[in-house]
Amino acid sequence: EIAKRDGGCSIVEAWSGTGGSSGTSINYYIPSRDQWRQIWVGSSGTLIDMIGSRVENGMRLEGTIEYVGQDRVLAFRGTWTVLADGRVRQYLEEFNLVAQGWVTWFDGIYRSTAPP
Repeated sequence: EIAKRDGGCSIVEAWSGTGGSSGTSINYYIPSRDQWRQIWVGSSGTLIDMIGSRVENGMRLEGTIEYVGQDRVLAFRGTWTVLADGRVRQYLEEFNLVAQGWVTWFDGIYRSTAPP
């Protein structure tokens, strides 16, 4: 579920996975920086904090992912792209220290469930 809150100044997402995991994010715009920020907390003790801006056809945020129980903090980034049919692709990546490269963390499609 994704909903505007706080007079339209924030966007809150409540996410549930098929295996019972869950997560909640708050997204908000920072006018003085012309940037968006997302803070996400997952049920497995995963914390994501990213900031960024609009890019052509979407948005790009960069920051960190922290695995609390493992005491690991890695570089993390997300790209949201508006597709031709109006859906939005969310592509999240973390930096893999062993491979010294970016690996896919999540790749999903958002679609509106609201009546047209």
